[in-house]
Amino acid sequence: MMPTSLSYRSNGDFLPRNGCDSGRNHHDIESIVRRHDKDLLSWMNTYWPSNRLGNNVFWAHEWNKHGTCVTTLEPRCYGDKYRPQQEVGDYFAQVRQVFSKYNIYQALSNQGIIPGASYPLANLIGALRRELNIEARITCRGRQIQEVHMWFHVKGTENYIPAEAHGSNRCPKLVVYPNKNRSRRSEPAEAEMVETIEYVDMEDTMSQFNRLQWASEQQILSPKFMLAH
Repeated sequence: MMPTSLSYRSNGDFLPRNGCDSGRNHHDIESIVRRHDKDLLSWMNTYWPSNRLGNNVFWAHEWNKHGTCVTTLEPRCYGDKYRPQQEVGDYFAQVRQVFSKYNIYQALSNQGIIPGASYPLANLIGALRRELNIEARITCRGRQIQEVHMWFHVKGTENYIPAEAHGSNRCPKLVVYPNKNRSRRSEPAEAEMVETIEYVDMEDTMSQFNRLQWASEQQILSPKFMLAH
């Protein structure tokens, strides 16, 4: 599976079309991340490449549209220790952190749930609860899994704590966990699972947490790539 950006909306309003702070837009993400952490850049090239655009164009889109809206990564949160563009590297590092800790493909696999078969929806929900200690919500396109949503509180800038789930599952009782077609050109839209984790930012004054609803857009990859993962 692949991670996606941290999608975001505030107070129930959808993310602005062009992000939240155009003054912090960047178009050479590769160079910024390389200066921040060369190993992180290598990870992004391996696990988060673009399926249509060049990687740098894709990553710039993710930062400009989504990263600039993550309030816990605003420059003012760093105080006197802030370095220019530091929040850009931290944003992509947090994508890797959450993707690695809450690896949905691995969690399901550990419970004997693998792509290419049908399963009771309750089995998937239970597997994620047992493996990740988290309540997930799943949506489907027809019978096929399309999205998996998880929610977190964020303490500080990088401590993600599972939170209560919102809404309900939007799937039949028996769902298809699809394989990723080896050929993208011949792949129908229904043949992939795309997890879009949106997150909502609200101030929780009782716990001093920022509440975020996350979604990690994770796609079912070819068996060869799964083994590499």
